[in-house]
Amino acid sequence: MRKTTLLVSVIDVLTRLAGAMEGEGVSLDQFELPINSHMARRNLANYLKAGCPEVTYADGISDEELARHGMERSPYGREGAKVRLGQGF
Repeated sequence: MRKTTLLVSVIDVLTRLAGAMEGEGVSLDQFELPINSHMARRNLANYLKAGCPEVTYADGISDEELARHGMERSPYGREGAKVRLGQGF
């Protein structure tokens, strides 16, 4: 009976998460990326462990300018999506 309760709780949380992400414009392909990609899964895990820091987009900014700010382009999502992890990370 306990496993059933846990399973129902997990399904409830995932359903609410999927709905919230859909409301933020996350596509099903983007939502499934961490399932299919080890690198994306690791990046998402690090992002969650860091407390979900703000994500900014660097479209139109050169690689050199990004590097000056300790940033680089992400291979996932929108071109140039980057996570700023803050000084304490």
